[in-house]
Amino acid sequence: MNDSHYRRMARRSARATLLAGLVGACLIAASAPALARTKPLEPDVAATPAPAVAGYVLDPAFNGGEFFLDRFAGPGNANYRGRKLVQLPNGDVVVAGLVPRFNQPDQPDGYANVGLVRYDSAGQRVAWTFNSIYGNFGNQYLIYPGSQTDGQLSPRFSAVKDIKAIGDRIYVMVDHSPVGESRDVHLLVFSDEGAESGRFLGHFALFAGAFNEDGAALAVFDPLGDGQKLLAAGTVFGGSGNYISVTRFDIGGAVTLEPDAGFGTMNAFLRQDAGGCTSGVAVAGACPIVARSMALGFRGFTGAGPIYIGADRQWSAPATGSNDWDAAVLKLNSSGEVETGFGAGTGTGGGGGFAFVQFDRGDAEDRNRAIAVRTLGIGLPANPYRDEVFAVASVAQDCASGTGVGKLDDDGHYVASFGTGGKLRFGGWDDPGDPQACAVYGPTQPFAVARDGTALAIAGQADAEVGPDFIPSPMLALVDGEDGSLDQVAAVAVEAPWANFPGDGALYGVVASGGGRFTAAGDARDPTTGNTLMFATARFGNDVIFADGFD
Repeated sequence: MNDSHYRRMARRSARATLLAGLVGACLIAASAPALARTKPLEPDVAATPAPAVAGYVLDPAFNGGEFFLDRFAGPGNANYRGRKLVQLPNGDVVVAGLVPRFNQPDQPDGYANVGLVRYDSAGQRVAWTFNSIYGNFGNQYLIYPGSQTDGQLSPRFSAVKDIKAIGDRIYVMVDHSPVGESRDVHLLVFSDEGAESGRFLGHFALFAGAFNEDGAALAVFDPLGDGQKLLAAGTVFGGSGNYISVTRFDIGGAVTLEPDAGFGTMNAFLRQDAGGCTSGVAVAGACPIVARSMALGFRGFTGAGPIYIGADRQWSAPATGSNDWDAAVLKLNSSGEVETGFGAGTGTGGGGGFAFVQFDRGDAEDRNRAIAVRTLGIGLPANPYRDEVFAVASVAQDCASGTGVGKLDDDGHYVASFGTGGKLRFGGWDDPGDPQACAVYGPTQPFAVARDGTALAIAGQADAEVGPDFIPSPMLALVDGEDGSLDQVAAVAVEAPWANFPGDGALYGVVASGGGRFTAAGDARDPTTGNTLMFATARFGNDVIFADGFD
């Protein structure tokens, strides 16, 4: 029995006390009905009926309106952590995460293999066509390095940070922890070319250095006449303070990964003497800053355009009476140089290329989780295209953390028509004067964002109410990108068909799937196996019950 069970019991007791004291009051929470098991179990397929809520629901055209749960045909006592996904041009989605070796338990050293699984637009698993040592269970899964059988994985992976596709290739960014060496960031490359889909093409180091590094995000694009490009963003924790590092690579032609001589490697430090933080947290004059996400602005007809990096910056530390982190956005031009005119209008430390989207009401901890950009084709005659930048963050509240969204223009100023002064916050609980409610309501945590037109879909975790319990569950929140209104928070408890109660779950990746639909992936716990994790993938749609003839 894990800690989440005891938290649930404590919250159930507090909830009973709270409800007993609520007379004539209305209690609002994300909800899902009691979940029924509707069909026999197929290998690695689990059912969760669509929640009976207005607006976005689980799309019945994707796996019958159910989460597809996947254990990679392995044992139930191991963990399969779904993290990021990408949609391919034919409508298939590929989900990447951390898994054990095929049909093996978790590694005792805490590290893992990287697993990829593919679903078609109907939500059914698709086998990879290329037979290799990395294919398992009829080539339905790719597990890398897979064939390694000694006690220490080499290489050893600790996180899947991003996955992107362009042309006939799939790129996966992973954090890598070699034995006795500094932590670094690697790129795994797989083919998606016809009869060779799933073929492993290469394993490359993205940032070569002596210090610890963490990956943040990838971006891929195809400028006219200059071959395909890949951008990689991460954080380097160096002796002269940590900094954001961005590298651009040429990826066209042969299976190689070569730094682009027109860009090189850009290292962005946030300086304390420029007002970026207090002296108590600066290291060698540099403020703590951690890259988390990346999005591209309008690329123009030549492929040149801005790069936006979502990050966290630390303003002050516990030694000065607080632990104040803020969500940050860094803007670079197409050559990787900092756009120094960006961000001056966003408050303390803003400017010099950095905007700080500060949601707190004092010294508190807000963390960037995702970033999205929308390009509009109207503006001044000299600048006919302009970007809108959406920064999504986990925001501190007095009881349980919530979600914040800030909207900036491409100069780094708040867009006042969005939310309240350019910002929106929702979820969690923020009334310390009500200790019973504080004990009941859990956090609303964002982990990823995707955009389709003016709709922002934020994937993460929030409480679903199932009977007397609040279950931390996969969440998709829909925000209007024009005015900042919160259209819906759908928290869906995931119950496997063989279980009698939902387990905890969360969504860590989301992509736009066309037609106003979003596909999201993460993982969910199985309470019948000691709460081990399974990949969980579903598609959400608005007004989809009748869209495809379902009634």
